[in-house]
Amino acid sequence: MPPRRPTPSHDVASAPPPPRDHRHWWILAAAALIRVVALAQLSPHPLLQPSVTLDDGAYVALATRVAGGDLALAPEPYYLAPFYTYLLGAVFATSGGSLLAARVVQALLGVVAVWLVIDTATAWFNRRAGLIAGALAATTGLLVFNEALILQSSLDPFLAALALWAATRAFGAAAPGRETAGLRWFVVAGAALGMLSLNRPNAVVCAPAMALAWWVGQRSHGAWRQSAALLLGAVLMVAPATLRNRIVAGEWVLLTSHGGLNFYIGNASGADGTWKAVPGITPSIAGQVADVRRLASDALGRPATAREASDHFYGLAWRDIAAAPGAWLGLLARKVALTLSAHDAALNHSFAYFAWDEATILRVLIVGPWLLVPLGLVGFVVAAPPARRRSYAAWLALPVVYALTLVAFFVSSRYRLPLLVALAIGAGGGLAWVGDRIRAAAWRASARAILTCVALGALVQWPLGTDDGRMSERMERIVSWVREGRVGEAEALLAQTESLHPDPALLHYRVGIGLRERHDLAGAVGHLARAGQLAPGDADVALALGEALLASGRAGEAIRPLTLALHGATAPNEAAYHLAHAHAQLGQADAARAALARIPPEAAVDATQAGELGQAAFRLGDAVLAERHFVVATRLSPSSAEAWERLGVSLGAQGRRVEGIEALRRAVSLDGTRVASRVHLSLLYARTGHRDAAIGEVELALRLAPDDPDARRLMDELSAR
Repeated sequence: MPPRRPTPSHDVASAPPPPRDHRHWWILAAAALIRVVALAQLSPHPLLQPSVTLDDGAYVALATRVAGGDLALAPEPYYLAPFYTYLLGAVFATSGGSLLAARVVQALLGVVAVWLVIDTATAWFNRRAGLIAGALAATTGLLVFNEALILQSSLDPFLAALALWAATRAFGAAAPGRETAGLRWFVVAGAALGMLSLNRPNAVVCAPAMALAWWVGQRSHGAWRQSAALLLGAVLMVAPATLRNRIVAGEWVLLTSHGGLNFYIGNASGADGTWKAVPGITPSIAGQVADVRRLASDALGRPATAREASDHFYGLAWRDIAAAPGAWLGLLARKVALTLSAHDAALNHSFAYFAWDEATILRVLIVGPWLLVPLGLVGFVVAAPPARRRSYAAWLALPVVYALTLVAFFVSSRYRLPLLVALAIGAGGGLAWVGDRIRAAAWRASARAILTCVALGALVQWPLGTDDGRMSERMERIVSWVREGRVGEAEALLAQTESLHPDPALLHYRVGIGLRERHDLAGAVGHLARAGQLAPGDADVALALGEALLASGRAGEAIRPLTLALHGATAPNEAAYHLAHAHAQLGQADAARAALARIPPEAAVDATQAGELGQAAFRLGDAVLAERHFVVATRLSPSSAEAWERLGVSLGAQGRRVEGIEALRRAVSLDGTRVASRVHLSLLYARTGHRDAAIGEVELALRLAPDDPDARRLMDELSAR
């Protein structure tokens, strides 16, 4: 009997298509709304405005040059990652230098990153996994926070998501028999990895690692061509930066020249796996560029290039590693823990502060490493697609190798963003897998996964003593309020913070300096005195206290802190100068001269400072010491008539009248309108017996200033002779 023909209602061809799933649009809309609110709250915040001492200020300065047409950024090799510099420069060029425009672009790219996460997780696992991963990425506070900053980390979520998505497309296109057809996606994936490397230079090893993993793991014809295509895409992105460094700076620097310093920070003796200031290197981008080369040049005995300076610090780090290999292995273990830790390791800006101390949307965006790390790690394992394990393993090379680069250098929260993006994808897969097992009543498998997540969650909460920057950010907030005149609010927050701050003396010192800048000397003295109580041996605190007391007219009280500062402050010459003034105000001329004599003339940074030191010595009656400083002033500013005049007066006061006349004639030749120079020159002419010359100079002085009392008195004296 022939089979019955199916009725139209059962005909597969005529069955209605399944309803389209639009849930990802809701996730993207939520991601956009979250970022709009975050921008409104964070972009105007005073603590998030670019500062000359932080990385954001350096990026703004470089981007402004790019916007102005200086695309080469000569003459040094790149020190900061170039991708963000040029993107920010392009935004500045089209928006008139608007920081808000830059933040809006970054937020939009953050929303695109959420879509890329959804699509990537869907491709590896299933639609439910993609939606979960997208929801996690959309609500991860660290991602949202960094997308609002003027830092390279603002692009990391997008670039990491793009690299993971492009690699997924490449590996999916490389089905058996389609090796050639899929090559273009391998080039795209390599280019995406190259862009990530241009923004995060430690990621430069990820493309070779991924290409190697693919080549080794695949047992198909043409895998080597696909790996080569991936490397080609990366090279096409990275090579222009390398060639620019060679052409502009004359050095073969792959991407940036700060690798040696970062390796030293993360591996030298005394390192703890996070960023720490290096003695002798100013903690700012400009300071690092100059000081790293200076220290390397001193060590080499000749001027060091940027690459040589970086190599020098690599060498210092390896020397410390070789001296204590056991301690270094322990440090590596700590850095692994830091990489997977739930705790914040702040650098430049504190996420913890803006999440808990400020009323922002970050407070409700609770998704973070505490959740993504355990869920993501378990998800990577349990949700691995059985039919594509080799492709999946090659894809996982990106987050694994990137994590290893953090361990190789040092760890901070903002450096972990690419890893968090990958973990969100793994977490989506893991949660979807557990849900499927629960629905299938596979209780044992789901329980194992859940218990593993709980155990990992407990481990990532292990306290590692990292500084989340919350108290430092509070201190900056207090100081900003002081500078704005909101002293009452600043004092209230200080009272809450003092017992929590790791360095309360620094807190009071900063507030005292801020009050002194506002000419609130009484308040400044109070806080600086408190800082001195908390840190009795701190010479810099003593110097600031002494200066405030002296400015308050309390010279007698200023003697003790200024004397302490004289023997240990970072600015002993400044301490000596103020100590001399304090003694002078008390009528202690000998002590004042002794303090002033401690300042070597060559210590003056410019002619103005040298002149002030000379004037102070002259007022104290020490013409010899005054001459030494005035000589320096004339050397630093040989065209300054005032400096030559002061030198001439100090020479005349010592009875060296001929030399004084020469100096004063130099002053007159530089500026013939200086009445005081002509009066002093006339006086020395008179004292050397040159009455006619003296009268001639004083007459010129009176023509310039007929009512000048010194010139009139000298003319009367000369006329009476």
